Amino acid sequence: MAHDERYFVQTGYRIDSDQVWGFFNSNGAVNTFGFPVSRMMTFLGCPAQMFQALIIQLCGNGSPALINMLDPDIFPYTKVNGSTFPAADDAMKNSTPQVNSPTYSTDIVSFINANVPDNWQGHQVNFLQTFNSTGGLNVWGAVISQPAPDPSNQNFIYQRFQRGIMHFDQTQNITQRILLADYQKSIMTNQNVPPDLLAQAQSSRFFKQYCPGNAGWLCRPNDLSGTDLTFAFERG
Repeated sequence: MAHDERYFVQTGYRIDSDQVWGFFNSNGAVNTFGFPVSRMMTFLGCPAQMFQALIIQLCGNGSPALINMLDPDIFPYTKVNGSTFPAADDAMKNSTPQVNSPTYSTDIVSFINANVPDNWQGHQVNFLQTFNSTGGLNVWGAVISQPAPDPSNQNFIYQRFQRGIMHFDQTQNITQRILLADYQKSIMTNQNVPPDLLAQAQSSRFFKQYCPGNAGWLCRPNDLSGTDLTFAFERG
C-alpha cells in the first residue's frame, strides 16, 4: 500500500480508486466523509469503500454514489454510545417526493426546505444551512425524521437523513455529522461496539461477519450475498 497523498495515517487506509478519490475530493473530502476505514471491497454487490461517516460505492457504470446508510436493512438503530437518535418517520418517508415524478427536482427542494429547519423550538440548529453547505441531497439524501432532542441530554438535538444524522450541540453551538459508518464497521468486525448498539445489532446479518481466512473473509456468507471482505479491514 503506497503511503502517498491518498494514504491516511490517521486510520491506516488508502483511497486506491480514482473514481472514489475524485468523488471524495469534490464533495468536501475529510470534512464530509471523515477518514477511510476500509480498503476497497465488494459490498452488497458493488465495489465500495467505507469512510468514518459514509460509504462510497461504484455500481452500474462505475459512477460513485453513496449508500443510504440509514436504510432499515443496514443501520436502523436509535441508541448508539449513549446517544438516542430519532427513528425514521414512516409518515415523512411516505410523503417524500417520488424520484420518477416529472417535478421531482423542484418538489424535493420544497420538501427539504419545509422539513429541515435552521431554527427549531428556539434553538439555532442550522440543519438546513448545514445540509445545503455540505453536499445537499447528493450527500445527505432525503430527510426521514423531524428534529428531536436526546432524552438524556437536552443540549443535543438530532435529525435523521437517508445517509446520516445531524447533531446540534448547544454547549458548543456547532452542527455536525455523526460518524455512523465507523459504527457499521464495528458491527461487522465485532470490535469496539458500544453496549447499547451491540444489544440492537446482534441479530443483524452484518454482525460479526469479518472472518479472515474464510471464503470472502465472511463468517456467514449465506447471510451477506454480493459481498467479499477479503483484506477489507486490514491496515497498510
